[in-house]
Amino acid sequence: MTSPFDVFTQNLDYARQIVKGARLLAGLGVSSFDVDDLYRAAWVQAVAALDHWAHEEIYHRAAAIALRPDDPGKPRKFLAFEIPMRLVEEVSAGLVSLEAGFRDHLKKSLSHRSYQNPVKIKEGFALVSDLPLWEEVAKALSAQRSGGTRVAPKDVTDRLTAVANRRNKISHEADRDPDLPGAKLAIDADEVQAVIDFLETVAAAIVEVLDRERRPAETAAPALPMPRAPAVELSQRFDALLGRYPEEAPAVTGILQRWVKLGGSITYSGTETSCLLVLDGEDFDYWAVSISPPIRKIHITFDHLSRRPPFDDIGLRRELLLRVNEIPGVSLPEDNESLAGRPAFPLAALRGPGADRLWAALEWFASQVPRE
Repeated sequence: MTSPFDVFTQNLDYARQIVKGARLLAGLGVSSFDVDDLYRAAWVQAVAALDHWAHEEIYHRAAAIALRPDDPGKPRKFLAFEIPMRLVEEVSAGLVSLEAGFRDHLKKSLSHRSYQNPVKIKEGFALVSDLPLWEEVAKALSAQRSGGTRVAPKDVTDRLTAVANRRNKISHEADRDPDLPGAKLAIDADEVQAVIDFLETVAAAIVEVLDRERRPAETAAPALPMPRAPAVELSQRFDALLGRYPEEAPAVTGILQRWVKLGGSITYSGTETSCLLVLDGEDFDYWAVSISPPIRKIHITFDHLSRRPPFDDIGLRRELLLRVNEIPGVSLPEDNESLAGRPAFPLAALRGPGADRLWAALEWFASQVPRE
C-alpha cells in the first residue's frame, strides 16, 4: 500500500473513534446534546478522508510517472497536462527538482477540485491511468466476495454518490428531513460504520487495480540500469565552476562533505549548474539552500520550504533566516515577501567564519525536518 493510503486509514480510524465515542455517550443516556450529530461528524470526516486520499494518491503517482521519461505507456491525460515555463526553467536551472516542482504544480492545479463524487474521482485518476476505473474496481471487489457474487460498476458508483450526497446534506443543509419540518434525517452508528468500511474497501481496490496495471510492464523484463553519466557530468561541471573561485571553493566543499555525513544528499542540475542540499523527510524531500557558482550566489529556498511542514509555519522560516543572518556580512530582509521567496547572499560570505555559521544554520534546519 502507498504512503497516501496509510494516511487515509489513519483518518478513517479517527472517524471510527468518533463513532465509538458516540456509542458510549448514547449508552450513558446523554441528553444535553444530540449524540447523533457525532455520527454525522464521523460521516463527514470519512468522506473528507477519501477526498484527501484521492488528491495525495494522484500527486504521488503522477510525480512517479514524471520521473519515468522513457516510459511509452504514459496516460493520455498525463501527456496533455500543462505545466508553466517557469517550472521548466526552474528545473533546468537546478533551483527545484523535477519531482518536487511537478508535485507542487499538481497541488496548485488540482487542490480546488473535490474527489468525493465518483465522476470526479474517475476524472482525477485519469491523470495517472487509462484504465476504465469503476469497471476494474468492480472486478476487484467481485474477486473478494465468496460464492461468486458479482459487483457491478453501477453498484459502486451509486453508493459513492449516495454517500457524497448525504455528506453534502449534513454539511450544507444541517441534515434536515424535508418531510418532517424541524427534524433531521435518521442516522445510527451501524450505518456510519458501514460507510467508513465501504470507503476504505473502494480506495483499497483502486490502489490494487492501479498497481496491477503497472506490474506487468515492470516485471515483463529486467529493467536496464539508468545511466549515471549525466549526474557525474553535472557534478564535475559544478566542481569546475566552483574551482574558479579558490577563496570560496574549500568552504563550499567542506559544507557538502559535512552534509553527506549528516545523512543528506547532493542534487546537481541545470545547464548553469547549481546544487541543492537535500534531506529525505518522512513524507517529502527538503532543502534549504541552492548553491550557484555561475552567479556566485547562495539562495535560501523559502518558497520551497513554505510548502513543506513544519516550515509552512512562517515563524520557523524566520528562525532559519535569523540563523543565516548570523553569517558575517549577510543581512537578508525579514519581511513576509522574503520569507516566501528565494533571497540570496554572495558566495564570498563563506570566507572566514561564514562557512561555520552557515553550517550551524543547516544543522538546525536538519534537526527540524520530520524523519521516519
